[in-house]
Parts: sequence; structure tokens; C-alpha cells
Amino acid sequence: MPINPLKSLFSRKSTSDGASEKLSATSPRYAYAFPSPYKQPRILILVDNVRATYFLFFHYVLLRLHNTESLAFFVLDSAEVGQWTKGKTPEAFVDQVIADAQPTLVIFSRYGAPYGDVLPALFKAKNVATVYHVDDDLLNIDPALGEEIQQRQGDPVVLSARKILLAQTDLIYASTAALGDRLASQFPQQTVFNARCTPYLDFLISSEPDCTKALTFGYMGSKGHQADLNAIAPQIAHILTDYPQVRFETFGTIKMPEALKAFSKQTQAYDTEPDYAKFLNQLRQLNWAIGLAPLQNTKFNQCKTASKYVEYTACGIATIVSDGLVYAQFTPEEQTLTAAPDQWFNKIQQLIEDETLRNTLVANSQAHCAATFSLEAVEAQIKELLALA
Repeated sequence: MPINPLKSLFSRKSTSDGASEKLSATSPRYAYAFPSPYKQPRILILVDNVRATYFLFFHYVLLRLHNTESLAFFVLDSAEVGQWTKGKTPEAFVDQVIADAQPTLVIFSRYGAPYGDVLPALFKAKNVATVYHVDDDLLNIDPALGEEIQQRQGDPVVLSARKILLAQTDLIYASTAALGDRLASQFPQQTVFNARCTPYLDFLISSEPDCTKALTFGYMGSKGHQADLNAIAPQIAHILTDYPQVRFETFGTIKMPEALKAFSKQTQAYDTEPDYAKFLNQLRQLNWAIGLAPLQNTKFNQCKTASKYVEYTACGIATIVSDGLVYAQFTPEEQTLTAAPDQWFNKIQQLIEDETLRNTLVANSQAHCAATFSLEAVEAQIKELLALA
């Protein structure tokens, strides 16, 4: 049932039986469960997987609201939904999670299968509001993302379910205005709410950097960005040739480009942590002086968020970004260095040579992110979403 924006979002009337305080032996395994004795808001989040997208858009802001205003939220990933429903119906699943969580709102985050084609209608039949959250143009998977992602995210069953979810949920929650505009044109009957920011989570960082390393620059990201990194790899190779004392590293599921394999003594690849706090702390420990954020000018990339810049900034890393696209919101030469496709060598060289500029970029970026992407700003965004759902 939609929440009335004219009333308080947070109802202090207790649930009648307290069932949400205890999960039964037949319950699925919730990735997270933060109960409350109060009636609303009570949020169930069904996620594709419990990775960075979930943590950036939901976990920390909802945890803040749970602690300050007793918002309840429960999280299930698609793998657990699939495991629990073996031999059971989607109707049984909906009945079980309603008994567990008593949700007033279900958020599907990047969700597709299983049962994405029927779950919106089943929850609506129980008077539960629904939102579809998306942080990429998942209906138009770019071939540059690689065959594995093409097969998984472009699976016809998953695509069909996502189209139904986008069409049938009460509201679409898009990660950027560019993505929201694209979805609004595809689903003109829908209300689309655009996120304004993802949180600056510097408070998660408790580790100290490795100060014994040589000056290091790096790229952090997933394998879906392989084409973005490969495009500038020849210029990175040029840097490593001219600066044999400098190191280049990758962090995440991204692979070291073939063009850099000859520089094995100057390069290192690190696997990422699925836990977001551990991920940020590991990135901080790497003690990169410079972080790279290249993006090819593709239709898919035009809908990306600026989260890489925010994460580099939280870890004290000066950032070089592709000109235009998602990073146009930041001030060149004050918060970032911007690079055209043929300028990466020059920009990296500039920051290697100028420690004062690196420090200035970091200080300016940290001040900007703390003011613009604070958890308080994201809390206001989430409350606005809840009032619309």
C-alpha cells in the first residue's frame, strides 16, 4: 500500500503480533535483517547480489534510519530466493517473507530471476508497494562488457523479467538522471525517481596505507570495464617505460591488460573483497597516489554513476577521469584532472611529477564529497523515495 507523503513516514504504532522480531525455521536466509516493532516503513530488498550496488544505494543509509528512526529492512539475494523456492511456488515465497518482515515496500535492486516476472503482481495482491531500482541500462547490455556478462545479464529470461519489473512496479528508482530519462522514454506510464548521489563513506575507513611502496597509480573496477582500461593501456605502458620506479596496479575483477604483461616487475593485480567496508579499507591500504577512471563514450557508459571518483576520494587518491560523460559535474583542475582519449599519458605524467597538485586535488575532492555526497544527503533522497512509493 503506498505511503501517504502527507503523513509521517515513520509510524510509531507497533505491529500487532511482533512476528517480525523472530524469523522462523522455514524462513529463507536473509543476508541482513534489521527488525523493528513499528509498522512502517518496513522494507524488503530483493537484490541481484549483495555487492557494491546494494551497499552504496541502501545498506548504510537504511542502517542509519534503522538506528535513528526504527526503520525495518530485510535483504535477500537472488541465489537464496532460487534455493528457497526449489520445490515451492513463488506464492509460498511471498507468503513467507510477508510473515517474516511484514513489508510495506519491496525494492527489487537489479533483480531479474527467479520469478521476477510474477513477483510484482504477487506483492501488489498483498497490498505491498513495489520499486524497481537499477544502476545500469540493463535492458541494453553493451557487447564491450564481455561475453560472460553478456550471457548472464543478457539472458532472455532475465531481460524479460526485468522488463516486467520495470513496467509493473509502482516506481522506478534510477541511479542517474541520464538513466532515468532513458527509462522514462521506454516506460512512459511509469513514475521515475532519479538518484542525485551515492554516499561518501569515508567513515568506513580505519586502515592505514602502506607507506613503504613506490609511487603507484592504479585502476579499480570490475571486468565489465575491461574495454575502458584496455583503451588506455598503451599510454600506461608508455608511463611505465619512462618511469621505471613507478608502479601500476589493478584492484577488482578487472584483468591486467595484455599490453602491460611485459611490465610484470612494475605491476600487480589484486582481488577485491565482496564486503564493502573491507573493500574500501583494502583500497586505502594499497596507497595509490593516482586513480584512473577512464570511460569510453558509449551509450551504456552515459548512464554510469560517479562512484569510482567518490571511492578514490574517500581513500585519499587523486583522480584522473574521462572528459565529459558522468564526470562533467566535477571541476577540472580543482577536483579532478580530465583526459581526452589521447591525453592519459600527459595527465598521469603531470600528477606523477606534481605532488602538490595531487594533494590539492584530494583535499578539494574530499571537501566536495563530504558536502555533496554525505549520508545525510542520501538519507533525504531515500526519504523522498519512500514518500513517493
